[in-house]
Amino acid sequence: MKTKIIIFLILIVLFTIFVTQNTQPVDINVFLWKFSSPGILLIVTTGAVGIIIGLILAAIFHSSKKKNLKEVVPHPDNNDIKDDLHKGKF
Repeated sequence: MKTKIIIFLILIVLFTIFVTQNTQPVDINVFLWKFSSPGILLIVTTGAVGIIIGLILAAIFHSSKKKNLKEVVPHPDNNDIKDDLHKGKF
């Protein structure tokens, strides 16, 4: 656990150094729109969007795995299992 925190802090420091060195204006062309923005804003915005998308996808896949697990392994409080145990099916 401590190793993960140290690695995370090192990555945050490296990201901060990288971002602060890229403050020059950057031209952005998206279809018909053209605008200029500081590089720092572009880097932080795309990083935040990437983190949000990653968290959403992780939540979706985690919930689908949990749902599939419930279908495969029934909960022990299920009455069908208790009935099967009493009938000697297991």
